[in-house]
Amino acid sequence: MRRVLLILALLAVAVIVVLALAGEPSETRYWVAGPLRLETLVTADAAERLGLGPTVPFDVAPRDGPVVLHAAGRVVQVERRGSADVQATPIGDLADVSALSIDDGGTVWIVRAGRAGMLDGGQVRELFAVPPGGRLELVASPAGDRVYLFGREAPGELARGFVVVDRTGRVERPVTTEEPVVAVAAGRDRVFFATPAAIYALEGDELRLVVNLPEPLAVTSLAWDETNRVLLVATADAVFAMRGLVGVSITRGLGGIVRTRGGTLYVLDPARRVLVRITGLDRL
Repeated sequence: MRRVLLILALLAVAVIVVLALAGEPSETRYWVAGPLRLETLVTADAAERLGLGPTVPFDVAPRDGPVVLHAAGRVVQVERRGSADVQATPIGDLADVSALSIDDGGTVWIVRAGRAGMLDGGQVRELFAVPPGGRLELVASPAGDRVYLFGREAPGELARGFVVVDRTGRVERPVTTEEPVVAVAAGRDRVFFATPAAIYALEGDELRLVVNLPEPLAVTSLAWDETNRVLLVATADAVFAMRGLVGVSITRGLGGIVRTRGGTLYVLDPARRVLVRITGLDRL
């Protein structure tokens, strides 16, 4: 059975590399697959005004709400007002936030000053002390009952796999890997994670290989679209959509960090300093 899965995964690699939908250049300089519609939320000029740096943690509030990100030392809600105006509203008095994630209930989970926790009544409730000497990223589960901590720059053994922290502060380590975990996407009944060499899915206690990654494909982010049952895989310059073992290229010249909410895809490209919203994933 494992041999069969490996063969299928290798075939999926070929599909990802060569299969693309017919599309057209977007309103700027990147390509988006034909069935999809792209809307730019934050342009490069607006990003400069907001103070967006080269690495920007972000997520989207429930029901396609405002984007929440870390800009110029603050955590802010970003909403587009008209064709060019972007409004940024600070959330509380939060600074030095290195990672954030939002669950389906709207709770904001953060890593700040060496501690991981959640916003509770405007205050940060700390749940996990991050060992010194590294940097962690986090992804909240949709149900909001736990958060996944990982990172290729994580200190010590935390770089090999990921840990799960629940609302009581209880810590579990369900997976240990030989290579660093570089991206995680959480669903209601599964969690996907990527190493430099492959993407895996963990469903309950069952770990399975989704796809082996061909060089030089370097995953920067994952997102699981629960509405359309699609796994979004981002690199620095492209985004792929996977349903089962079939993958298609949906953007070129646009990549970075991906998030989904209600069937809508959001892509924050730190290198190009743009934030876009993409709809139509149900037509892939």
